[in-house]
Amino acid sequence: MIKKSMTVLLLIVFSISLFSCGIPLKVRKDNEKEDADQARELTVPSDNEESKETTRATTIMTFSETEITAETTRETTEDVKPENVEVGDYLAAAVEPESELWGYINEKGEFVIRPQFSEAYTFSKGGLAVVRDAKTSKYMYINSAGQNVFGKQFEDAYDFTPNGLACVMPDGVNYYGYIDHSGDLVIDAIFENAKDFGKDGIACVRDAETGMCGYINESGKYIIEPMFSDGGWFATNGLACVRAAPPFDMLHGYINKKGNYVIEPLFDAADDFSDYGLTRVVDPLKGLIGFINETGAYVVPPLFSDAYIFTDDGIACVQEAESELCGYIDHRGEYVIEPTFAGNNAFAENGLASVQDAESLDWGFIDRTGKYVIDPVFWWADDFAKNGMAAVQDTKTKLYGYIDQSGEFVIAPRYKGASPFAEILPPK
Repeated sequence: MIKKSMTVLLLIVFSISLFSCGIPLKVRKDNEKEDADQARELTVPSDNEESKETTRATTIMTFSETEITAETTRETTEDVKPENVEVGDYLAAAVEPESELWGYINEKGEFVIRPQFSEAYTFSKGGLAVVRDAKTSKYMYINSAGQNVFGKQFEDAYDFTPNGLACVMPDGVNYYGYIDHSGDLVIDAIFENAKDFGKDGIACVRDAETGMCGYINESGKYIIEPMFSDGGWFATNGLACVRAAPPFDMLHGYINKKGNYVIEPLFDAADDFSDYGLTRVVDPLKGLIGFINETGAYVVPPLFSDAYIFTDDGIACVQEAESELCGYIDHRGEYVIEPTFAGNNAFAENGLASVQDAESLDWGFIDRTGKYVIDPVFWWADDFAKNGMAAVQDTKTKLYGYIDQSGEFVIAPRYKGASPFAEILPPK
């Protein structure tokens, strides 16, 4: 849905042909990330797919392995001096141009955790952030003072989920398990790959012996035996997207919590159901994206070459197959904002959405009527965070800064990469 190439702040490159079920354990490469809280995109390949300059990552994928390398030998976070960062403050990860390393800035644009990481991720609800040590290329959890809270590092590590568990690959181990807020394993590292726990306390894991995916509870016990090629999370309607076992492992359907198919595997690609009750799928005959309900029936026919899931406001971003222009539809499939943009994102809480102008290919912000409230003058623009600031990329310098809701810079563009601001919340 994006036609102008750009250096997106935290990119993810997926080694997949298309996508699979739900958001997987996030595959990372140096200086790359996906914020799972942002809107998610599905892309249908076309004959000229390789020629398209698209940097918005598909977020539904199979488990895969990614080689991790690092080229810097900077100091780790052990010598960081605590700064005056308090609960309720907002921090954002940013890249210092000189060192090309990630640190964290406050709302004044000042580094409060000095640039020293090859990767830096948004602070989560537990008051911790996952970072990658530039010297060791391993991951650790830091607090808002920049301190390694567990005093250890991991081969791989992910945010804590609401149940207080986080998926990790321990140091020197090639399998995944789960730690609690003590930093100790509470579910042994025995899985070939694993995803975060959902709100229901269920996680999809890949069994090390069979290579198939099943579902475990918070005790690490299988509640659905490993018999699928891939799996997503269970939605509020009790259904999870799965990719069927061979020889039908290119098809996707939906199961209940007993592991039984409720919607047979019929689709070339599929996503988890949103809380709105619809999900996007790729039709095997047309090769286009439509939206189905929990019975498997199309509510919105497969008409789009690209689409996001429906957000809580009942609106979805879509790309019209014929014109390749982007707009917004309601749950009936009717346009509420006509497809006139080269790219678009979901609406933020402040009622603004970043869009890419079809003529200039620059980014600006529209309101829910489709009118520009911030002119398209940026090389790239992120969503507005809860503090009313959005990361944008300057067209001339290609550096990142932050604007307010009037479109004025409140932090001048001086970073080589930038993430959304996140509120520092109390530790669990």
